[in-house]
Amino acid sequence: MLGADASTVSATLTAATLGVGGPLRADPDSVDSRATDVLARLGARAATWNRREVAREAAAILREAGARVDDASVKTLADAVEAHGDSVSLTSLDVGGVVPDGMRRADGSGVFVRRGEQLLTSKPILNAERDLAELAALRSLPDTESADGSGRAGPRSETMTWCGGWPSPKRRSPVST
Repeated sequence: MLGADASTVSATLTAATLGVGGPLRADPDSVDSRATDVLARLGARAATWNRREVAREAAAILREAGARVDDASVKTLADAVEAHGDSVSLTSLDVGGVVPDGMRRADGSGVFVRRGEQLLTSKPILNAERDLAELAALRSLPDTESADGSGRAGPRSETMTWCGGWPSPKRRSPVST
């Protein structure tokens, strides 16, 4: 570029720096829908997750959407996931009492708690766990009626009883109900 005009060099460098397509969009309008996507993906893999896993999944969602992936956009989406109506924090208070002000971080957490380790889950997962706990308390499942009115609905038409392991048909529990 020796001997070239300064305006030509500036335009060439600007085009090379920004690329042909220009900068990626921030796309702030779809933060709520992307937060829902992040929660769905996290919930499909595990019952609980922490802040680092939320940030990692948020970056993946942004990358797949073709949006900008930088610290600010990932933090914005991760904050939206935590603030989402279905997101539930499982973080308990500091064990051992009140932490003195001198041993607190700027965010208010104690220095004895690892950053990013607060556990999160979602309402659908908690509802599914509650349903499983209720089913585990059952001693037998009622007979079901089939759609054709024959009274048989396949294998579930047999009385199912709890036998100290998996429910099994036609085997009665030694525990009287």
